Amino acid sequence: MAPDALVRLENVSKVFPGGVVGLDAVDLDIAAGEFLTLLGPSGCGKTTSLRVIAGFESPTSGNVLLEGGDITGLRPFDRPVNTVFQDYALFPHMDVAANVGFGLSLRKLSGTEQAKRVGQALDMVGLADKLRARISELSGGQRQRVALARAIVCEPRVLLLDEPLSALDAHLREQMQVELKRLQSRLGTTFVMVTHDQTEALSISDRIVVMNKGRIEQIAPPATLYDRPATRFVASFIGTMNLLQSRFVGRDGERLRFTAGELPLVAIPETGEIPAVGDA
Repeated sequence: MAPDALVRLENVSKVFPGGVVGLDAVDLDIAAGEFLTLLGPSGCGKTTSLRVIAGFESPTSGNVLLEGGDITGLRPFDRPVNTVFQDYALFPHMDVAANVGFGLSLRKLSGTEQAKRVGQALDMVGLADKLRARISELSGGQRQRVALARAIVCEPRVLLLDEPLSALDAHLREQMQVELKRLQSRLGTTFVMVTHDQTEALSISDRIVVMNKGRIEQIAPPATLYDRPATRFVASFIGTMNLLQSRFVGRDGERLRFTAGELPLVAIPETGEIPAVGDA
């Protein structure tokens, strides 16, 4: 386990009824205090990974570790992990304060302490003035903030976000991306987010895990993924790439020589650059 890893998925596989493979021997270290995003197309395994960390899915094989301790068999409510769901899952019959404080109501805290922590959480997400508002009175962005406040009020070690911005319009989505990153930086909590939106992932993540068919294709900071994709899938999925079918023809010292049709190319491994031979 990496020295600074908070969460580790250790050779985790998940096979659903009918033989459908959700995860295939996934190894993943998540550092304390980082904003990690699981990115990939539908069915790639990103949401299954999130649900395994949360405890909503049990792995067919492998282990989930938190701070070095095995939590694979722990129930969701026994883990110091909270989840913000795609549809927010707010209680419509409760006001904002009751929604945010629901998790605290299950703990042995005084009413004064609960009220204090609810107020602090709402202040963090900019909704201190909506304490007694009904959920039906809130906009989509405000509901998303209530869901965030409800998740952070219990001070989880890890906050999981399942497509948290997908229900918002484009303009509000961009605003909330900034707010999410600001909140994560302020709290210092480990955030793990699932999305299929490349722009979203590239904008706010410390590292991105690109997944495909239940496996991890590459884990890297956004700039590295964009500039130096490790596989053909990552190159075609991240941004807009020009892919050239080439043939290896030899090497000249550290330089690797290829041809793409009639175009000679040189690959320089230490930099990842592939200039035309005439420009090398």
